[in-house]
Amino acid sequence: MAKKKSEKSPGQKPPPVCKAILLCDAVLADPFRRKGSVIGIFDRFLLPRFPGQTSMFFAYVQLTNGIGEYHITIEVRDSEQDVTIARANIFKINFKHRLPKASL
Repeated sequence: MAKKKSEKSPGQKPPPVCKAILLCDAVLADPFRRKGSVIGIFDRFLLPRFPGQTSMFFAYVQLTNGIGEYHITIEVRDSEQDVTIARANIFKINFKHRLPKASL
């Protein structure tokens, strides 16, 4: 679940807007055509018991309306307990302009 928009301080840049988050088996990138393919999209994990371990998966994320550089972190949260289950510090992304989309 996405966090509510927070009040920003004067001079603080706004966070980018998330256009898509897709869980999938694979993401293929074609650098020549500048296109990506998302393979095997799914919306749940089937586990014999919880907590449990999943097979490897990817999260395709598309962002827009960013200004400058951001450090991207993805968290998996238990919304009932309000705790972080897993966290990955992905990398930095730089928006040269606000309108183009960035896909991770």
